[in-house]
Amino acid sequence: MEQYFAPYIAGHPATVEINGHRLVILSTSREGLEEHLDLVGGDDVQEITADPNFDTEDDAFREIALEAQASVVIPPPELDLSQVIEGLRSNLPWWQ
Repeated sequence: MEQYFAPYIAGHPATVEINGHRLVILSTSREGLEEHLDLVGGDDVQEITADPNFDTEDDAFREIALEAQASVVIPPPELDLSQVIEGLRSNLPWWQ
């Protein structure tokens, strides 16, 4: 499994709401995520480790989504998280 990092707050995946969509934004860069914790609602960064019983990375992502009751977004590593959030604000339709 490639290294992925998630924002956490109080021991749970941190979420951000964009246009009515509840999201957990992951990153392949710990440093990039730490720089933007304020934007993604977290106060800590944790590496995502896959349960050995999982068949794929998707199972680990699905577990985070279920715990956070949110969708998971994995942006391209070359984008700054502030760009990702702005892009989501511009492109996600409003959801109620």
